[in-house]
Order: sequence, then C-alpha cells, then structure tokens
Amino acid sequence: MNFSVSQSYKLLKGHVQKLVADLWQDDCGAVLSVEYVLVSGVLVTGIVPGLVAARNSINSAYANMGNSVTAAVPTPSYSGFSIGGANGNAIASVGGVSIPAQPQANYLQASQIAPIAVPAP
Repeated sequence: MNFSVSQSYKLLKGHVQKLVADLWQDDCGAVLSVEYVLVSGVLVTGIVPGLVAARNSINSAYANMGNSVTAAVPTPSYSGFSIGGANGNAIASVGGVSIPAQPQANYLQASQIAPIAVPAP
C-alpha cells in the first residue's frame, strides 16, 4: 500500500483529532489529584494564620484572667472590740486596724508573636 503525502496527512490529522478529543474527555486521575492539591493548599494557607490568631487570643485571655486574680487582693482589717462593764461603760477596748492594699505595679501582658519566617533556600 502506497500513500501519497496528502493521504497520509489526512490519516494523521484524523488520528491526532481523535487523540485530542479522547484526551479532552478523559477525566480520570490527573484532574482529581490536582484538585486535591489545590484544596489542601488553600486549607493549609487558611489554617495556619487562624491557629496563630487563636493562640494569641488565648494568650491574651489568660493574661486578663491573671490580672483579674492578682487585682483581687483582700484588704485585711480588724474592727477592734471592747469589753463592757456596768451601765454600758467600757472596761477595756482595743482599736481596729486596716491595711490598705498596695496598687499593683506589674501587670501581665500578652505578647503577640508572629510565626517565624523560614528563609528560602
């Protein structure tokens, strides 16, 4: 069988068109793996900053709770007493005392830490 150039071109063109049409309609494997990679990349890109923000918020909440607990310092006081005698006259009395709380000078602070940047190779 001897083909001319135009006949072999038509034959090759038909095979190439069929191959391109088959590849265009093929959706097994490769497209799904690319989609998985893209979705996982978007998830990781969104999860990392979210976890950093959650860590900073929790750190700040613990600092606020610590400041609240340390600010609730009781002020010790004693009102005193008296020993009464006849006719309501006091025989002995002891005066009270009150120790005022010192204002707190050192407050806890939550530090906002950014993730460490890894240098590119």
